[in-house]
Amino acid sequence: MSKKKTAKPKPKRILQSRPTPPAVPRRRPRNVPLPGLEDRGIAELDDAAIAYAELQDQRKQLQQQEIGLKAKLKSLMHRHQRTLYACDGVVISVVPGEELIKVRVRPIDVDAARDVDDQGNATIDVPA
Repeated sequence: MSKKKTAKPKPKRILQSRPTPPAVPRRRPRNVPLPGLEDRGIAELDDAAIAYAELQDQRKQLQQQEIGLKAKLKSLMHRHQRTLYACDGVVISVVPGEELIKVRVRPIDVDAARDVDDQGNATIDVPA
């Protein structure tokens, strides 16, 4: 008696990670009315809507960057075992329980803080 031939198992495909192409918004070109035909749309509304959509796409891309930087800041605060950091007008706080990060940066007004002594040396008082 001979054994029945069985099909060879197919080799499994190895998935390779491919770099994702950068997100490029694909917008349709702005319509130009044909000569001799009546324009059905309102050009001002079309232009305003397209400008709004482009700005919205930019905002979404910035939001993704913000999420990444906030996660990095959160991990750094945990690595340094801090719930509050304040230095030179930069205040970072971690809200306990919710694990939210709050960041405040106050600009330093150099002109108001500058003081000149009798010898002409300038000193700067940095608010805490």
